[in-house]
Amino acid sequence: MRKPGGLLREVVVESCLEAVAEAAATRVAREARAAVEARGTFTLALSGGSTPEGLYRLLAGTTYDDIPWASTHLLWGDERCVPPHDERSNYRLAETTGLLERAVMGVHRMRGEDPPEDAAADYDSELRALVESTAEAPELDLVLLGLGQDGHTASLFPGSPEMEVRDRWVVATGEQSGTRRLTFTMPVLLRARRVMFLVTGSPKRELVERALHEEDPTLPAGLVVAGARALSWIMDDAAAG
Repeated sequence: MRKPGGLLREVVVESCLEAVAEAAATRVAREARAAVEARGTFTLALSGGSTPEGLYRLLAGTTYDDIPWASTHLLWGDERCVPPHDERSNYRLAETTGLLERAVMGVHRMRGEDPPEDAAADYDSELRALVESTAEAPELDLVLLGLGQDGHTASLFPGSPEMEVRDRWVVATGEQSGTRRLTFTMPVLLRARRVMFLVTGSPKRELVERALHEEDPTLPAGLVVAGARALSWIMDDAAAG
């Protein structure tokens, strides 16, 4: 079942994980073409977790050869503080799907193997150089996000001090599930030209209600939903309820 919304705020409900990936891929292609036509480049921030794996495999396949890859910059919205080939690495997820074999303009990896504060400062500087912005946050074209079972998105966790950071674009978090992380801050998420959530599974149903429908400010995802400039929310029937 598909429930389309408007261009600035759309909610799509699909029957299964594969259909979620296909719906997301068509929207990534749409945003890429529009960005390159308007500004000459496309900045795409990738997410981690298991849900986007199918999307990345689709984007790596021949169906999406016509995306303007040569004008695309790939970034990451968050990363665990682990080496790039650690199985927990978000970079590794994109690499194993074949997505990084695309001939893109730039691949901007968060260096999870470096000291966390240094890695965050370096990525903040790299992001500022890429977008050449003096504003409070960059205008990335598309930021992919998930929704953790504890309500986090990117690596912004409910109640964490990182949720309140407004003067930096990238920060290092405290330890979460045994490792520290690097993450975009809330201003980066809210200033993106479009944010796209990919959410699957019945354990997320209550969180979907709180974040998407109630815009619960105690959830990072709720703050993004309330403040995003343009929002796509793509989920399966199990998450939608």
